[in-house]
Amino acid sequence: MSQATTTEHRTRYRRLWLAFALLMIGIAVLVFQDIAEDVREGTLRTLDLLAFSLIAAWRSPALTWLAWVFSHLLVLPYALIFVLPVTLLLLAARRCWEALGLLVIPLFALLVVNGLKQLIERPRPAPTLALETGLSFPSGHATLAVVIYGYLGYLAWRFLVRHPALRALVILLVILLILATGLARVYLGVHYFSDVVAGWAAGSGILASSLLILETMRRQQACS
Repeated sequence: MSQATTTEHRTRYRRLWLAFALLMIGIAVLVFQDIAEDVREGTLRTLDLLAFSLIAAWRSPALTWLAWVFSHLLVLPYALIFVLPVTLLLLAARRCWEALGLLVIPLFALLVVNGLKQLIERPRPAPTLALETGLSFPSGHATLAVVIYGYLGYLAWRFLVRHPALRALVILLVILLILATGLARVYLGVHYFSDVVAGWAAGSGILASSLLILETMRRQQACS
């Protein structure tokens, strides 16, 4: 393959990635905005109560334990179990921007979520299996699940995995972790289902925006 063809393929890839990222950001903003408006108007109460009823029918000691595990994987110090080793590996491989992203992007997501919570001011549901304080909308755990697991999936796809079957497995694993984390928060009774969906939307927008910035910075400046 000639250098001109390789350059053309890279340019086409970057344009496709840019279009996909912008599309994801737009969809995320629209979904979050629609849910936030429905929450203010109270039109999602029936759906949220139905979700609680459906999940309550599946409660068991084993599922309660799993919900607790998925809920706490994104909380310090447990999150350091996988975040810290990946950060060290990225630094050892001179992937400075990627390592910085693993630290900065989740912190930025937390700031955004806390700001949105103060803006919407939705009280939490009456807790059933766990005690949480603070406001409810959107779910910080759901947001961080998209941001952290999605970012780790991006790193695996971008630098570690090449085989199509393994890449499909990475995508499936990321989706399952995101779904499990969000549903665990509803299962524990500390979030409404609409909080979780809004968190997924917010996380998708933050992740897509962050990866768009990261890809741009990687092309402009190498790690020294």
